Amino acid sequence: MALVRTGRGPLHAESPKQVKVTLDFRRASTQSRDAVQGGGRVIVTERGAASPSGRIGVESTGRKVTQTTGIFTLVQDGGSAARSRRPTG
Repeated sequence: MALVRTGRGPLHAESPKQVKVTLDFRRASTQSRDAVQGGGRVIVTERGAASPSGRIGVESTGRKVTQTTGIFTLVQDGGSAARSRRPTG
């Protein structure tokens, strides 16, 4: 804590400034699927006439996923911070 004289009044204590450090991790992925289906038939009658019919189906889907994770810490201006890991096992 530092004492700073301001004007003619008493000495005032200036508190240290805090700095917020933020780390953001972003992961984005896109998934898509396309499908086509078709079918048809022709029916021939005794008189020689043809009766065709058919169908077709198309499907397309898409999905976009974004995942964001973040962590932050507050440190004194000019200070340092460290994160320690616990050993696994």
